[in-house]
Amino acid sequence: MHITSASPSWPGLAVVERASDGRIAAELRAVEFAHRAGHGMKRIWLNEEFRRRIASEPGAWTQRSMVAPPVDADRGLWLAADHLLGGLVRDFGAEHLVIGAPGCGSWLRVEPVGHRRWNVAIRGPRDIWKELRDLTARWQAAGSPGRYRLHVDANGGQRAASACGRLTWPLPILRPVDEGTAT
Repeated sequence: MHITSASPSWPGLAVVERASDGRIAAELRAVEFAHRAGHGMKRIWLNEEFRRRIASEPGAWTQRSMVAPPVDADRGLWLAADHLLGGLVRDFGAEHLVIGAPGCGSWLRVEPVGHRRWNVAIRGPRDIWKELRDLTARWQAAGSPGRYRLHVDANGGQRAASACGRLTWPLPILRPVDEGTAT
């Protein structure tokens, strides 16, 4: 079953297995694509006007960094970002790393400018670069997981957790949505 969020950017897949003794184990895996991502939730998008602004406007703050942005292959990090940073959408059509927060108008643009150097530009009330760097440090401290254990409590609440428990977040409880009224 695909785990969904408001952003279509970083999907997850829940894999549940029942052992022959009846024990159930479940994990959340970061995947590249998801079937019906965002189903049952109000979706967030980067519209064309917002994409143009990100591509053309100077950042309110720009720095040259020797810290590399996370790579696409770090899917476990991006899956955690989707749930822990919330409200972010990746522009996969951009040449380099571009992330926007449509709800508040914040954005991040990271472009290489030589060997191990990047220009980082941000705009808006959120410092997406700092949020992403802080989460990257937490993700690395948790062992850079690509998979997370799924836990379900007696009341139906769900959370994902790295094997060591250092990176944990709740999963939304989705109510059935009438196909004719889904947003």
